[in-house]
Amino acid sequence: MALYLNSEAVTSLYRHPERLWLICIAILFWISRIIIKTRRGEMNDDPVVFAVRDRVSLVTGLLCAFIVMASM
Repeated sequence: MALYLNSEAVTSLYRHPERLWLICIAILFWISRIIIKTRRGEMNDDPVVFAVRDRVSLVTGLLCAFIVMASM
């Protein structure tokens, strides 16, 4: 994601590309949370099934979508 944000395509597609850096923070939070839950043995499902059923994962996805819309 960070490599994509540094490309010239981003500056031509988005009016406020600097806001997209917030997605990197959200993804870092989400991946760290998944790793912690896995180490604790709290994730018994397939990671995709877990992400669809997990409320925090859904909120993180909605937050990322909101950031993209705010960057346009």
